[in-house]
Amino acid sequence: MKIAIGCDNAGFPLKEVVREFLQQDYAGIEVTDFGVPNADDPEFYPDVAERVARAVADEGFDRGILMCGTGLGMAMTASKVPGIRAATCHDAYSAERARKSNNAQVLTMGSRVIGPELAKVITKAWMESEFDSSSRSGPKVQRMVEIDAKYQAHASAKTVPTDIAFPDSDQRGDIGNEPVAHRDTGFFADRASLNMERYVVLDYYFESVINPEEAAAHLCQEQSTAQWQRVGVDEDLRDRFGAKVIDLAVTGVLDQPSYPLPSAEPAPAYQCRVRIAHPHGNFGPRLPNILTAALGEGAFYSPGIATIKLIDIAFPHSFLRHFEGPKFGIQGLRDMLQVYDRPIFFGVVKPNIGLSPDDFAELAYQSWLGGLDIAKDDEMLSDVPWSPLRERAEKAGKARLKAEAVTGEKKIYLANITDEVDQLIDLHDIAVEQGANALMVNGMTTGLSAIRMLRKHTRVPLVAHFDFIAPLTHISYFGVHTRVMTKLQRLAGFDVIIFPGFGARMKTPDNEVLQSVGECLKPWGHLKPALPVPAGSQWAASTAFLYDRLNTVDFGIVPGRAVFAHPLGPKGGAASLRQGWEAVAAGKSLEVYARNHKELQLAIESNT
Repeated sequence: MKIAIGCDNAGFPLKEVVREFLQQDYAGIEVTDFGVPNADDPEFYPDVAERVARAVADEGFDRGILMCGTGLGMAMTASKVPGIRAATCHDAYSAERARKSNNAQVLTMGSRVIGPELAKVITKAWMESEFDSSSRSGPKVQRMVEIDAKYQAHASAKTVPTDIAFPDSDQRGDIGNEPVAHRDTGFFADRASLNMERYVVLDYYFESVINPEEAAAHLCQEQSTAQWQRVGVDEDLRDRFGAKVIDLAVTGVLDQPSYPLPSAEPAPAYQCRVRIAHPHGNFGPRLPNILTAALGEGAFYSPGIATIKLIDIAFPHSFLRHFEGPKFGIQGLRDMLQVYDRPIFFGVVKPNIGLSPDDFAELAYQSWLGGLDIAKDDEMLSDVPWSPLRERAEKAGKARLKAEAVTGEKKIYLANITDEVDQLIDLHDIAVEQGANALMVNGMTTGLSAIRMLRKHTRVPLVAHFDFIAPLTHISYFGVHTRVMTKLQRLAGFDVIIFPGFGARMKTPDNEVLQSVGECLKPWGHLKPALPVPAGSQWAASTAFLYDRLNTVDFGIVPGRAVFAHPLGPKGGAASLRQGWEAVAAGKSLEVYARNHKELQLAIESNT
């Protein structure tokens, strides 16, 4: 049995009690903690409740347990997720009946209402009670399911404006000859009627110039069973193989699509959000194939849809178990560096292009002496004649060992091996044998399947860079969301994921940065967390800013010029990064701490 557990800061102490109780008293169950990680975390309870409820609804978890001050807000939010029945219980009898009579998949409790021992009693009663659908409660729970489905449909339908008619087929330009789809065509389903372990859930935003239900059905049709019957054969392949709309809402109306169809007359466009359950048996646990289904011809050339963006993907346990994810993860990287109580300091050796291996190694050495944890190749520096990977890795590797001996700290040289796919294994072996102890690959340029292959072979952590992601993600209503790209990179096996961070230069909304951080760190079945590195023109002040925004030390920063163009050189630049964090740890402002730290003072002067 898989249990998802979560809380807000008020419920944190009780969550820890219940989590330990489950792990000690129930052998064989898997308990996954969905946060918050500590009693000071400010995350709102609705966000935690949604994560846990979606894990139960979509991602293969059997039950969920949530705690806040009263348990009430958690229950209200969790029950908003279609198919979820959450019950607040503060006595054992209610907990028992919540399972036996109501088939509640989520239990909520209030830390300001009950104490630790009673929470254990309630949890035990709930865990050891089962619902019997053949009992007299069976039809009543089925009626709840039907009412849930009815109001999901009602909520979708009532958002369609009644004062704007859907275009007739002769107004649709090139899409006019497409077959009209309706709810009875097999591309709609109630979530509760499906075995969600068989489906990945695709969450799209789209703009439709035709009836949104018709457009959603086309979207399912084109990405799965485009034709579901042979001529002259009485069959319908949609039941097993068809993608199905499980949630659809029209959120607004535009005078015309954000990106009008070139072959169509201007027409009103309906802004829609749809969740589609796609049978993963159609493509199996293969990254190229799921991307073909979710982001391929079927999705982006679907009739009536002017623009579309994939917002999220949810994978059930039955799909996720085929992937290994990060080999080292955050813990493995920290074990290598023997650093556990602060962020990780990366630095891009600069000048990034044009240095000989000897000059590169000397700059990396100086940065390690100043306190850098990881000196790295730039993403554009590869195996080139003027700096062959073999020679660069050998010289940087020797400089790394020398720096470790001088400083008494573990260091990492991160070599970029991005190349043609058939060269990756050989370049891995060359770089590691010569002295690199982590490897960077521009995973979107090589393809994520290449990373999954490399993860099986690698002896060192793999680091992702974000090249070729912006063209897919930057347009607001088209392409794919950055959180999906981060999630897929973790799935493929990256241990560290560098992605566009905060600030104007990176052109990424703050909420998207935070969502990518969440995709790196969130509990996700058996997959280890990956270290998030939100990048972008960083310097000594960046750690304080990121620590404040992320409320964790599990992140990295990756400056270049702030280290290698520092007035005192790479050693002084790296020292300024460490001093910036020391100021945070000491509870002092940068300016105050810089009074006795020359490197930090010069960094401040250079950045003001």
